[in-house]
Amino acid sequence: LTLANQSGWEFRAPDRFVIDWNGGDKPTDLVVTSYTKDAHLFYTGMGHGICSIRTGYVVKTPEDYAILCTGAPNFFVDGAVQLTSLIETNWAHMTFFINWKMTRPGKVTFEKNDPIGFVTVVPHRQLENIEMKIDTLLADEELYNRFLIWQNAELEVDPYIEGIENSETMEKTNKFHITERELKVNEYRK
Repeated sequence: LTLANQSGWEFRAPDRFVIDWNGGDKPTDLVVTSYTKDAHLFYTGMGHGICSIRTGYVVKTPEDYAILCTGAPNFFVDGAVQLTSLIETNWAHMTFFINWKMTRPGKVTFEKNDPIGFVTVVPHRQLENIEMKIDTLLADEELYNRFLIWQNAELEVDPYIEGIENSETMEKTNKFHITERELKVNEYRK
């Protein structure tokens, strides 16, 4: 999770704003209320419950790279989801948008500094040169052996072996973890 959070750059809400959608498909069916002078950042012209937020940035990357704009890792908004877009920053000369799609009619509030977008640099136009191959783990003996070493270590070192503390009773329990661990060990020994 930490590596995902560190693999790009977040855009944060400049101030509080509310997206209100009545469920319709017209651009006028979605209204954004901004509580600062930043109202010019919001665009609702796509319709279908989509709110676009202008970033104000023009990004330039080397020819073989682009910017992937997506939701901030491990940040969730009840009632809306960020749409993923690829910005061809190797040639683009304009700013780009962060797009949110409402998932149901109603209001969604973003507070100041909430993550509203996440960008990372990705290889562009290179996927057509990569062929996906699906095989069994046993097909690669070295990889399989490394996997077994990792799996055995996971079975032997259980961070919960001392038990976990119930935050209300302050009592330690390890029944679930021991049972789970014993199941894994018994499965491995078969």
